[in-house]
Amino acid sequence: MKSINFVFLILIYSALDVQGQTFRDLESKVFGRWSVTHNYYQQVLGLSERQINTYSRAQVLFSKDVTIIFDDTLYRPLYNVQKVAASNYVSDNYGMTKQDLGITSQYLYVITILTKSIPSSKRGSKPNFVLTDEILYDGKRIYFDKDGVIFSMSSYRPPLGRNAGH
Repeated sequence: MKSINFVFLILIYSALDVQGQTFRDLESKVFGRWSVTHNYYQQVLGLSERQINTYSRAQVLFSKDVTIIFDDTLYRPLYNVQKVAASNYVSDNYGMTKQDLGITSQYLYVITILTKSIPSSKRGSKPNFVLTDEILYDGKRIYFDKDGVIFSMSSYRPPLGRNAGH
């Protein structure tokens, strides 16, 4: 039984293909302004046509001190990254193929953005870190799912680098 569990764990780790990647390795590529270039509809839409058009003209910002994605502003965000197989991830999470999204890369970086949430009922409590958003990065573009619409973004300017926001 132990050998089956061990083999299962090896399969899980090999499927994730995490190779010690940290967000610091991607900062210079992700930090900066990004412009929405395309959107992809999923089956269930949580946005109106007007909202989709508004977001399709938007710019987003990723930096050390602040992340702005459409109408969400996150101060002092924490970024975590995981490298995954693009085909499997897109299929499992969005019911689409990577080609449907224009992804040509074999791998995606799933970047989760965390922000602090301090419980209002307990003064002096330690802050909790809350998963706020998740973006996908394929080495060229960022993808963000907003209520059933996936927005593809291209870099607006050269990345700001590690000291963005200073």
